Amino acid sequence: MEHAAAIVLVLFGCSDDLSQCQRLPRQELVSYASFGGCEAGQPAALGSEAALAADYPTVVVQCMSMRQLAALGRTVDLNHFHASSDRTRTANAFH
Repeated sequence: MEHAAAIVLVLFGCSDDLSQCQRLPRQELVSYASFGGCEAGQPAALGSEAALAADYPTVVVQCMSMRQLAALGRTVDLNHFHASSDRTRTANAFH
């Protein structure tokens, strides 16, 4: 029996234009069976300690497969993802 690919919720600290993003340290990766389940967890992730403590102008939460996560380099351009306001918080919204 083949298992479905795990979907993980990942937090990134980004520049304002999302062209320079890095995965936030000290975040616990949470696995989901579906993208829908992962997306439901996004608002809570943006309110997490890791997101609130991030020293970046913008924090983005993204659902992706473990394969996608493993393929990412150190710096990521998230412009190809459609970041909406429910998946992004800017630093000035909390400071």
